Amino acid sequence: PAGAGTVTPTLLYSLLRARESGFAPTRGHFIYGGILRSLETTSAPDAKMGERLRQRGIVPSAARVVRMAGLIRNSQTGNKTRFSVWWDRDPSTLLPLRIELEPKSFLRLAFEADRSSKSDA
Repeated sequence: PAGAGTVTPTLLYSLLRARESGFAPTRGHFIYGGILRSLETTSAPDAKMGERLRQRGIVPSAARVVRMAGLIRNSQTGNKTRFSVWWDRDPSTLLPLRIELEPKSFLRLAFEADRSSKSDA
């Protein structure tokens, strides 16, 4: 998918590019574990999750929260992995607010920002 002289991006770069596009739907490819994978994303405001995150003090406004839904396809096996990432629309906030993924049909993982945790630095 990458042209001559270009590098296929990582998943993180692909997600940040989708975020920087104003959360427009995206399609692309990335390399993980030496395997080419495709990525499709769609995004929409998520007021319900936004309110939950606002109540926890993670975002100042529920209206700023966007859910990006993604689908990753392994080019070798055809296996699909679905995930969601919630972002604050504020461009100065680069880290996601919440990540959910289902690496197996029986396993659903969720990671959420915690503003109360202290850095050891």
